[in-house]
Amino acid sequence: MAKNDSETEDKSSGKSGKKFLRRVKDIVRSVVDFLYDERTHKVFGLFLLLFSIYLFVAFTSYFLSYGS
Repeated sequence: MAKNDSETEDKSSGKSGKKFLRRVKDIVRSVVDFLYDERTHKVFGLFLLLFSIYLFVAFTSYFLSYGS
């Protein structure tokens, strides 16, 4: 009897393990799709552009105010 109980536990845990792996694969696939999306590239590029403009203004302001 104990042998049958362990076999059913293995089968049930195997199914949940497959579901877990399928869920992980779906999550990884959605993250990869997000990273390869053209809109993500454009938004990230826009962020970098705005951040570089901000840094340019900040450094220019600093050098002009303390340079004289």
